Amino acid sequence: MDRTGKIHTTKADVLSGITRKHVIKVARSNGLEVVEGAMPITMLLEADECFITSTTKGVLPVRKISDYIIGQGVAGPISQKLQAYYLDYCEQVTQGDRLN
Repeated sequence: MDRTGKIHTTKADVLSGITRKHVIKVARSNGLEVVEGAMPITMLLEADECFITSTTKGVLPVRKISDYIIGQGVAGPISQKLQAYYLDYCEQVTQGDRLN
């Protein structure tokens, strides 16, 4: 995530997994801007927040990459919101109330 609150993700060299797909959909449906494009390592190291997606963990904040602390070294507010949005989405899906 950059300083303007945009979520950046790459299309290259990444698995286009189901969790990633749904997290992007949930982010956009909650008014978060998701930008898919080139993402050099410097962008990650300078990010205010960073997270990965996982089938078992959902949205998992990244606090450190090698010796570089990301942001304040804790889960940031956007990552926390996205975790909550995704959990709500999963609950709706398991209750049969699918989002389009």
